[in-house]
Amino acid sequence: MVRNMPWALYTNFLYTPFTNMSHLVDGVVHLTVRAYDINGQWMTNGYPFGYTNIARNVWFSGSAWGETGFYMFSNTLPASVEIGLGILEDRSIQRAESLINVSPVACSNYLAGRAGQVHLFRQRIPIRNFDLSAYQ
Repeated sequence: MVRNMPWALYTNFLYTPFTNMSHLVDGVVHLTVRAYDINGQWMTNGYPFGYTNIARNVWFSGSAWGETGFYMFSNTLPASVEIGLGILEDRSIQRAESLINVSPVACSNYLAGRAGQVHLFRQRIPIRNFDLSAYQ
């Protein structure tokens, strides 16, 4: 069903109860996934469409939080993706959790001053089986 309606995957994820899921990581404060073409150029809403098939099979949505959303159709895949992840240190998470019960404003003020306890990770991952004909 999800294959024919991609929005169903997002909706199912958003509204599924957390009964059969496992917890992976605490403190994620930043997560981005960016798509890149075969020339290593970031595919964003200012992307110059030099490829006919890409122009037909990629739709960019509005910018949110400084990033651009996009959908890819047919045989179109990016040549690589870059994943960015920011994680807040455990001690800062524990302190913030103790403050949230006292005052949400105090918790927010505490977290606003903890940029030094956020660790950023970034990795570009090639997609080896992308279809080169999508870039014709």
